[in-house]
Amino acid sequence: MELTQKLTDEGLSLDKFGKCFNSVIDDSHLPSLIKQCKLYLAFENSLHCRDYITEKFVINPLLYGAVPVVLGATKSDYEAIAPPHSFTFAEDFSPRTLVEYLNYLDKNESAYREYLQWRTILPFNIDAPASPFCQLCRVVHGTNVGNLRNPKYNKSYSRNPLLGFPKNPRRVSIVKWWLETENRDCLEPAEKNRKSQQGIKRIWWINTLTIF
Repeated sequence: MELTQKLTDEGLSLDKFGKCFNSVIDDSHLPSLIKQCKLYLAFENSLHCRDYITEKFVINPLLYGAVPVVLGATKSDYEAIAPPHSFTFAEDFSPRTLVEYLNYLDKNESAYREYLQWRTILPFNIDAPASPFCQLCRVVHGTNVGNLRNPKYNKSYSRNPLLGFPKNPRRVSIVKWWLETENRDCLEPAEKNRKSQQGIKRIWWINTLTIF
């Protein structure tokens, strides 16, 4: 919310929909709305959480034809699953320079179409896992996610010869992978929320003891 407000203040013409902006729309109308837009702000709910990339990036803009401007996961995480040169990474810019660049893309058709070039080489296909648990299993075993990158397009892209998925190191311990190596930007909000909940519980117990 803060960043979208800064972008608006810097001169970005931004259509806002959803409860946060007091403009509720039917989900069935979302595809037609996105198809009218050149750019789509695909901002996730968490910052720098490993592999946390949702439909805000995968489905809404890529499937419906807009160019996503992404914020949430690290740039390397987006690059690991995204079609080549298909998105703009918001953290590469300040709010002012991001607005300047997005306005440039809006006015420069050739520069904008470079972000759509992958569609002529690599047809987009949603190959989502059956459930989040399936995806977790794939990550732990080093196969990770789907088929958005084509070895015919990128010869250096290594794939598992049996499963056809990218080769990644096998995860020995989920706890070590998630808690010991995760970015602090991702964990700190959760830790603050957990401590806040613990404080609420302590207050409840104190009030209970006082009453009785």
